Amino acid sequence: MARRLLFISDDVAAVLLTVAVVWELYSSGIIGAGAAIVIGALAVAFFSFVAFKTYRLQAMEPKVGAEVMVGKMGKAVCDLDPEGAVEIEGEYWKAVGVRPVWKGAAVRVVRIDGLKATVVQVEEG
Repeated sequence: MARRLLFISDDVAAVLLTVAVVWELYSSGIIGAGAAIVIGALAVAFFSFVAFKTYRLQAMEPKVGAEVMVGKMGKAVCDLDPEGAVEIEGEYWKAVGVRPVWKGAAVRVVRIDGLKATVVQVEEG
């Protein structure tokens, strides 16, 4: 939550800076009132849109990483007695079998430790 607020506070700071610059330009007579209002409104709209999109991206569930791999199905590419390799969604992982797993057997990931998957053999069907 704090990370999301950090991104939003950056956008608020950008809006305030833009408004300050526009106010200075208006006060010194470089731009008129109409231009100042339009520029200010566009800045608020733009940074509000960016803040909204940033917040939504931060709230999304991860689609990659160790957390996502738990529960995925794969196939043993060699015997795991107890270590070997498995293929999960087209990627090869070092793996440890809870029990011996033979080459070609279907497996399910039960844990990820660093770059090593712990797997159990599942019955196909």
